[in-house]
Amino acid sequence: MFTRYVSCIASVLLALTVWWPATTSAASIKADSPQQIAVAQQSVTESIKKVTDYIVSSPVTSEWQAVGLVKAGVAVPSGYDVAFTAKIQDEVIDQLGGNRLKITDIERLAIAAVAIGKDPTNVNGVNLLEHIYNSADIRNVDTMIRQGTNGLIFALIALDTKNFDVPSNARWNREKIITELLKYQRADGAWSLSTDATGSVSYDMTAMALISLAPYTNQTAVKQAVDRAIDFLSESQGETGGYYETFVGGISSEATSQVIIGLTANKVDPQGERFTKNGVNLLDHLLSFQVENGGFKHTKEETIPNGMATEQALQALVAYDLFTKGQGRLYSFDPKETQPSFEVSAHSTLKGILNGSLLQVQKNRNGAWSSILIEKTEFLNGYYIVQAGEKGSQQTTTIPEGTKKVFVVERDRDYKDFRAQVVAPTHPFTITFNKEVQNSEANLRNIFVEDLNGQHVAVNVVAAGNKVVVTPQTNYNSGELYTLVVTDVVSAEKKPLKQSARKLFIIQ
Repeated sequence: MFTRYVSCIASVLLALTVWWPATTSAASIKADSPQQIAVAQQSVTESIKKVTDYIVSSPVTSEWQAVGLVKAGVAVPSGYDVAFTAKIQDEVIDQLGGNRLKITDIERLAIAAVAIGKDPTNVNGVNLLEHIYNSADIRNVDTMIRQGTNGLIFALIALDTKNFDVPSNARWNREKIITELLKYQRADGAWSLSTDATGSVSYDMTAMALISLAPYTNQTAVKQAVDRAIDFLSESQGETGGYYETFVGGISSEATSQVIIGLTANKVDPQGERFTKNGVNLLDHLLSFQVENGGFKHTKEETIPNGMATEQALQALVAYDLFTKGQGRLYSFDPKETQPSFEVSAHSTLKGILNGSLLQVQKNRNGAWSSILIEKTEFLNGYYIVQAGEKGSQQTTTIPEGTKKVFVVERDRDYKDFRAQVVAPTHPFTITFNKEVQNSEANLRNIFVEDLNGQHVAVNVVAAGNKVVVTPQTNYNSGELYTLVVTDVVSAEKKPLKQSARKLFIIQ
């Protein structure tokens, strides 16, 4: 990364005394600290226990209850099988060929079938999946779109519960469903229930669209649509941490639940900076709806639990729990998906060698790869940062449980290294020195941001007295690591910086 080393000189007067402003530090570090994450996970675990106990205290008849219980590791009461079988008869078999068939009933039952260990291609002789990808017409309207975007969204979710195959001659394949769904995204990034790109905003439908598209973000068009939807949900979150909709009677817990499920499906932290308003994040907001007996209210004004609110809250809490443990998406029952997995990213001169959960780092020296020692590691919000260099003491490091991505960084000089942080794509950094900084273009070029490959990122660097503010000219890329570097900076008195400094940061 650098070829020159700045020596520490006894007469140096300029040093980083306060790296980040107190107000920013308190908010960011509190949100990202291991202690805060541990408290959140403990609260979620306790809340899941309370809500599952509440649900199983009465007969379980809802598919969404069953899915939530299974994913929470709680046995679904045997009585649900009777209810499930009755719905297959009443909502599918008895409706085939008629005018009252709803494709969302079929999709919901297919998801539940997988959750409780049944084969959705043969439930009492009915192939539920075939009735999805070969959707019927009712009054010359395809049932796939007869209920708006709902049918498209839950078709993908049902097919992806175990990555089921779709015949090549099917009426609908995944590509066609995705293309159709993307057509109906509004200009602001939201979706509505309507198959119309100008339909009324629905936070629930926007979040559900995110759930369905999560497995396909390797496609450029899908990734762009998902990013726009996440931006919309972040910008639309209200001051109390939730979402106001007149149609549902105000600020509901269900909207928050769906957004949590949608974000975690796309590996976005619902407790992160982008989804924290006035110190309240999405998880805090949802938990505020839980009542003493374990159920959840629809709105704050209500005093008793609501069935739909409760089952959706259970699913949201379980989705968050799976997210923190790196155990896949809520509606995925594919063993490959539900096993902890992570990606390893490194500078082109470094690479991480995995042996199970053990990571060894190698460096390319003159065309040959050889081991390099590990000096420092940090784990935050599912990201594991490994700094390797010549002064390390470890040959390997164990990847923590719940890791979703590993970043391997070279420690190529003796930096004053500040704690890593997860921040929003537009996050500004303020650097406070103990002396006025020389405000010249040449001097400020020594404060810069690099990506993982050491490429400079376009940023604005503005000095005012002893403070320097660094802001990106365009958004940083989500899920990537960057480095803010301060080196060779001089004061207004032309005194050099005592020690080079850097801060690693990851974008939500």
